[in-house]
Amino acid sequence: MLVAVHRAKLNGSGAGAPELSPHTTQTNEEWIMSDPAESQARRRFLKIAVVGAAVAPVAAALLPRIARADDMAHLDPNDPTAKALGYTEDASTAKGNPVYKAGSSCQGCNFFKGHSEMAYAPCDLFPNKVVSAKGWCASWTQKA
Repeated sequence: MLVAVHRAKLNGSGAGAPELSPHTTQTNEEWIMSDPAESQARRRFLKIAVVGAAVAPVAAALLPRIARADDMAHLDPNDPTAKALGYTEDASTAKGNPVYKAGSSCQGCNFFKGHSEMAYAPCDLFPNKVVSAKGWCASWTQKA
């Protein structure tokens, strides 16, 4: 429809120079002869966008769910690894441990993966478990 309107304008201009389209700096003649490669690229982009929008929710549902700290079990101080590392949920009770440093707690440890407001968060040393932010173990390493 638009092409027919633009052709009519082009044919009816009467003057020697082609009339400019109100929507572009190209002449009507140039506008009618649009670049087929550009049209193909536009179609390809739209196809990819539609397929991507349809596939994204399916892919997200199929990917393994990342465990959140709320879903994980608290580390039991009687766990064999926790015992080997001298883990305690309250750093003040670790003062008798020879490697304990005053002021050290899980919250300030490099292995603690929580932020300052979290009471419990994952720890790299105890997979699929959360530790107390106020806790401590012998592997305590100050955050960088």
